[in-house]
Order: sequence, then structure tokens, then C-alpha cells
Amino acid sequence: MRHILLWALLGSCCYAGPALSYALSIASQPTPAIAASLANGDTQGAQANAATITETLWVEGEPESVILDRYVADLAPVSTYVVRDSFLTETSTNQGLVTVRFVANGGNVRNDLAYASVIVPIQGGVSADRLWQRYTGPGGWLSSINASMITDPELQPALKRFGWVKAARMFRRMVQGELMVGELYLGEMRGQPFVVIVHLPAEYTEGYGPRVGLLLRYLQWQPSQPQRSVSEGRGRFQMITSQFANRRLPSAREKSAF
Repeated sequence: MRHILLWALLGSCCYAGPALSYALSIASQPTPAIAASLANGDTQGAQANAATITETLWVEGEPESVILDRYVADLAPVSTYVVRDSFLTETSTNQGLVTVRFVANGGNVRNDLAYASVIVPIQGGVSADRLWQRYTGPGGWLSSINASMITDPELQPALKRFGWVKAARMFRRMVQGELMVGELYLGEMRGQPFVVIVHLPAEYTEGYGPRVGLLLRYLQWQPSQPQRSVSEGRGRFQMITSQFANRRLPSAREKSAF
């Protein structure tokens, strides 16, 4: 019954996804200089590249001070800041794309249904429109997961608060009777397109949404760096996924604690 009520609520009046929960929860903003550099994917400046930073979030009506650690992807030219002890990171390659995936790991309990992915073309020359169609067009990613679109013009400012966003879609779906909500973004930094997927159980939005929001807010485009081989990237991904393959999903109590 609870899932049916959640579905009806999201379908009829509002959306409680990560962009909105982040907009409602964030209690501090970066300095103007850092905000401008992040919006443009600029990594210059020691402060923007600090090893750790702190933020204050409002989660379930209470202020929470969090430490974020800088994360630089192995195979993709992106970096960000990640709330400590909240995510596991994975990197994989497939069909000409590199995917950096941040999986919820609150309380040291992994949940593969709660994640944010940053997806970057391996080779240059891929247009933003072509990349976007792979996810939103007929037979694309949204269609393959049987997602239903959420349309509400009033939510667009929350989706566009990240300076790199060029287009965004909100969606919902059911997985084994559990309501999932998510956001799909087309981004661009330094002329390079990329896609961001946010996917999480509706129960995670209040606690996990603000953490994902910080990850997306601090997303940066890194200068060119030596690329590891595709086979090396696949090997690393297989090692990570096999390590956690037998992890159980979190209980309702563990979800609320996160």
C-alpha cells in the first residue's frame, strides 16, 4: 500500500527526487569564484582542488556537517567531491563510453538501486544530440528500463541549478514492487558532452538526494591525462563488482539511518 501511495503522490502533484531534495537541503553555497569555475568545468585554483572540503546539509529537518573527499576518475576526464563513507565507486567501459558509477554505501551497506553515473564518450567527435538520443530516443536507455516521464515546469530551476546542465529529464519506475525515481542529464564542459544518470529508491531521496546533489555540484572536467587501456578498465570493474557481488540489500532500518 505504501508504494501505491507514493506512486500516486508523484504522479499527481509533486516530485521528490534528488535535485529537489538537494535544493531544499543545501545550507551553504561555494564562494562566487569557485562556483563560476565549477560551472565551467575549470579545475584551476588550489581551493577548488583541495583534498577535502566540508558542507552542511539539512537531512530530515536536521543540520548535518559532512566531509567530502576529492575523487578523480581513472578512465574518464572528470573529478568531483564525494561525501565520505557514503559511496562506492566503479569504472567501466562499454560501446564507446566510459561510465563512472557512484553506488550508495551508507552504513557500509551497498545498494545497487541507488546510484549516480557519469557517462563520457571515449573518443571525441560525438555530438551532444547523438549522445542524448542514446538515452532518450526510441529504443534508448529510458525506454529499455520502462521508465515513465515526470513533467513539471516548476521543477526545471532545480534541475538546472548545476551550471553544466544542457537538458534534463525526470523519471520514475517500479522495480520488484519498489518505487524508483531518477533524473537524466545531458551535460557539457569545455565543449565535451556527457550524460549523468541518477537512480534511487524513493525512500532514499531525503538522505541520499542531498549527497548526490553535492557530487553533481562539484563535478569538474579534468585536463587531458594518460589513458589506461580499455582492458585494464574492464579488469578493475570486474574486480570491484565481484568483490561486492554477494552484498545484501539494506533493511528499512538501515535505509533510514543513511
